[in-house]
Amino acid sequence: VAPPPPQQPTPQPPSSGAESSFAAAEESAMAAQALAEAEVPRCHLHRKPNKACKFCKAHTSYQERKSKELEDKRNAALEKLKATDGQSGQAPADDVVVPLPNFTQFPAALKERILASRLYIQELANSSLPEVKQALYSCDSCDCELKGQTALDTVPSLFITCVFRLLQLRLTEAQLKSLINNRTLWARLAGFLYIR
Repeated sequence: VAPPPPQQPTPQPPSSGAESSFAAAEESAMAAQALAEAEVPRCHLHRKPNKACKFCKAHTSYQERKSKELEDKRNAALEKLKATDGQSGQAPADDVVVPLPNFTQFPAALKERILASRLYIQELANSSLPEVKQALYSCDSCDCELKGQTALDTVPSLFITCVFRLLQLRLTEAQLKSLINNRTLWARLAGFLYIR
């Protein structure tokens, strides 16, 4: 009995160079995107960026890339707002809520202290704009903190508590204009802080 003849592998059609280069380019693009998204750690050798160090260069370029992406997102959002406001060719309506891009940057420690303060809980937590304006009329300074009952204790001032409540209310453009054009100094200052 003779052994069966060895089977020849079926020939595969040769792949074109364009397909293989396309696949390689696609893989390198995915790798570059994954590398760009990965956070580049700070240089372990230098406190200040050194221009000759490859770790410092990588971290600096990463920071620049991230800041450029954030700036592009902000500009895109502003352009979108301008486009929606300018579509009709008229001034924006007074009932449009003014966007608050910096509300997330309100100091967290001060926010917690305001939310825990007796003044906020008892008087301003459920107040509307006219009630906040009345509270602003009774302010006597624009300090963020005032001395409490003891010499070492400080509490959030009425002024900064009112500004925080205004940020929570998300004022319309007409309400903000009425706050800025108010006769009282403290109400105008609260309006400008709201914008800032």
